[in-house]
Parts: sequence; structure tokens; C-alpha cells
Amino acid sequence: MNLPHDYGFCPSAKAWNTLAKKSKRDLGPYPTNAANTTLFQSTKHKTRTCIVTVGDRSPRATVGLLVHEAMHVWRDVREGIGEEHPSSEFEAYAMQNIVDELIRAYERTRGPLFTRR
Repeated sequence: MNLPHDYGFCPSAKAWNTLAKKSKRDLGPYPTNAANTTLFQSTKHKTRTCIVTVGDRSPRATVGLLVHEAMHVWRDVREGIGEEHPSSEFEAYAMQNIVDELIRAYERTRGPLFTRR
């Protein structure tokens, strides 16, 4: 999404530590709970960033967690752009885009969630 907002999926503690070094931030330890969205803001670049992490779960549970965390990302995007009452279509397309991107990022780093029959 081309907004003053970035979001992404972080697959491991190693990637988390690399992100912390690149962003020159103390992000604390890699979240090890079932799922988490970590927000940080850059006043210099006027951007907000959400990093999503999920633990190891079944594919179905993982998708559910990614959708749950996508809602947190979406709410932060809305707040960042000052959108208090988006239309239902705007909100649905935004959620679809965020979920799709998080699933793609998950699969690029951890492998496919589902196999075709």
C-alpha cells in the first residue's frame, strides 16, 4: 500500500534483529507469543511501521492469526491517514490487500500454507 505507512511480516528472531539494526531501534526481544503486531513511528520520515509476527501453528490457525493481525495493521493505517469512517468497500479492499500481502510474505519466508488438491 502506498501510504505514509509500512507493514510487513517478520519470520524469525534473526530477521527481527536485522530489522532492529537497520532501523537503528531497540525493538526488544522477538515476540514469541502466538501472534503480535509491533508498531513504531519515524518522526524524521513521518512514517508508521507495523511488523507482524506469528508463532508456529497449523495452516488454518496461522491464516486466522494473520487476519487478526491485519486488522491491527488496518486500524493503525486508518489512524495514520485520519480516516475515521471508511466506506465498507474501502475497508474490505484494504483488509483484502493487507491480508494478501501478509500471507505472501509468510509464504516467501516460511513456505506454503496450503497445498492444492
